[in-house]
Amino acid sequence: MKFLLVEDDRLLSATLAKVLEANHYAIDRANDGQAALDLATAVEYDLILLDVQVPKLDGISLCRKLRSQGYCKPILLMTGNDSDADVVAGFDAGADDYISKPFATEVLLARIRTLLRRSQAVSGTDSANNPSANILTWGNLCLDLDSGRIAFGTQVIPLTVTEYNLLELFLRNPDRIFSRSAILDRLWGLDDAPSDRAISTHIKDLRKKLKAGGLTVEIIENVYGMGYRLKPQPESVASHTNNSDISSTRKQQVPARDLSAINKVLDRFRGTFNQRVAVLEQAKTGLLAGNLEAELHQAAKNEAHKMAGSLASFGYPEGSKLARSAEHLLENDRPFTSEEIIQFSELVTALLQELASPPVTSTAVPAPAVLSHRVLVVDDDPP
Repeated sequence: MKFLLVEDDRLLSATLAKVLEANHYAIDRANDGQAALDLATAVEYDLILLDVQVPKLDGISLCRKLRSQGYCKPILLMTGNDSDADVVAGFDAGADDYISKPFATEVLLARIRTLLRRSQAVSGTDSANNPSANILTWGNLCLDLDSGRIAFGTQVIPLTVTEYNLLELFLRNPDRIFSRSAILDRLWGLDDAPSDRAISTHIKDLRKKLKAGGLTVEIIENVYGMGYRLKPQPESVASHTNNSDISSTRKQQVPARDLSAINKVLDRFRGTFNQRVAVLEQAKTGLLAGNLEAELHQAAKNEAHKMAGSLASFGYPEGSKLARSAEHLLENDRPFTSEEIIQFSELVTALLQELASPPVTSTAVPAPAVLSHRVLVVDDDPP
């Protein structure tokens, strides 16, 4: 598999390249965003490992630009700043995952393997269970991957191997813009590729044969200064396909929910936090008295763990940090030192003060959904 590594720290870039090559990945390197964009549009990569803070074109902008051009391979962001705002910006730009610097190479390799599995699962199909997955279509034009037969309606269209591969490339990637160099790399490889002009000739010949076979509209369009891409399907076919998909999968329009309605749902559960802090207060009292029973110690640790994982979701991000610190103290099996008792007491007091203040209002607007997706949430904290 071939990766593009985009990192302006040359020492880190060289080190990561060595690690990845030792794990049997082929690596191309770019030191800035513009060079990375040129490579990504010219060469077919299986994954892009992208630092956020690269010169000329930053990682977020590069990611957004690639996605706008129809690039669909995994993008893994590397960032030294894992604030919520930066993480959200990366995902919204089209990143598939992110990893915070500094990171262990084992963690990086595990994330890469996960992204590659996910990418193959999305692009791969089970032809035995879904024979239609081996047929690519555009309007009434069909390309049968099993038989290699191309037909427009009932009219079979004979193509050369190169023309067939070109058509398959565009049908498999309907939204992506391919530069001439990207087509050369995909179909021939850069070592034995013909000239750029040969690509124009092959596409011209493909258009002629499709037209002779009955196709009345151009299927491949020129994108000025960028390359070629597949045109959108004819309106009548597209709308027919959408309607059939809606009926077959029982799609339904789900309106964007009002933020106030969501916050009302959250308000129903905020009262449970007072009960949980009360357990921590009991533990605080026990510690100050020098008599923290094991059962209370365990209960306080459980409640601190739950609040650490959920307070931020209810508008108390600082509360999550305080609860996490309290949990770390409670994880000690040895007796508390006098300094730790004072620290724990201060954390409980700060937690009470935090919950007494208004929650941070969410500014994230839920995206309108078309499908009514079903999600399974696994958590031992019911609220």
